[in-house]
Amino acid sequence: MNWKKVAAIIALALVTSFVGGSAAGWLMLNQAENIQLVDRYGNVRARAILGLHGEPGLGLMDRNGNTRLTIGLATDGQPGLNLLDQNGKIRASFKLGEDGTPEILLTDQNGRLVWKPPPG
Repeated sequence: MNWKKVAAIIALALVTSFVGGSAAGWLMLNQAENIQLVDRYGNVRARAILGLHGEPGLGLMDRNGNTRLTIGLATDGQPGLNLLDQNGKIRASFKLGEDGTPEILLTDQNGRLVWKPPPG
């Protein structure tokens, strides 16, 4: 093997070590319990969070900063999705119960239940 090949192998090893180390460092530095996405004006439009017990969730906000959609896992691991009105009240809720049974609830602007599926 000539010296050019040896130099190329060493250079390649150094570059891949540097890139790999940088990527690993970037991944370690960017772990968080709360991540926010902001628009070009600095308004929070989405937030990924971990709850008190480590349950993941995602909230989407409108232009005024009001949460309009939430999706996540409950402490028992069951998934859920909520649609909120402009006043922050849950108007539609879709989730799975502890036994895996789907639950759908619709409410009016005062939070009163207006529809849920019949049992069975």
